[in-house]
Amino acid sequence: MILAVLLASTIFVTTLTLHWAIMKRISIDRSRLTAPIFAGICLILLTMHFLEVGLYALGFELGRALELGDFRKPPSADFMDVYFFALATFTTLGLGKVMPTEHLAFIAGVSSFNGFLCISMSASFLFKLTPEVTDQSE
Repeated sequence: MILAVLLASTIFVTTLTLHWAIMKRISIDRSRLTAPIFAGICLILLTMHFLEVGLYALGFELGRALELGDFRKPPSADFMDVYFFALATFTTLGLGKVMPTEHLAFIAGVSSFNGFLCISMSASFLFKLTPEVTDQSE
């Protein structure tokens, strides 16, 4: 269990720090914001979330290799199955055809919490930009 906590904590801190650093990097003076720049920011955030999910998918695979648990249904879950599970968990959707066993379930719980925080950070970031985009389109 200690190894699962360390693995989950490492991914948690890495994704949140990466998220913060990229958001800081793409911050823009609101007076220079245009619709194409806003669209680009949205694409950067989407890509960032996909990468964060990928870190969790790799973490689940590492957990499997370290025998912290596995996935049920299908018994031969490939990386795409694990990535989809990580995406469903990160977005707190929580559905899919695979289920983690043993200590991988702990990592899944941390992934949901982490995803909620990262998605909330992105939403807050975009909401702060929205009035300027709306004003420019009028």
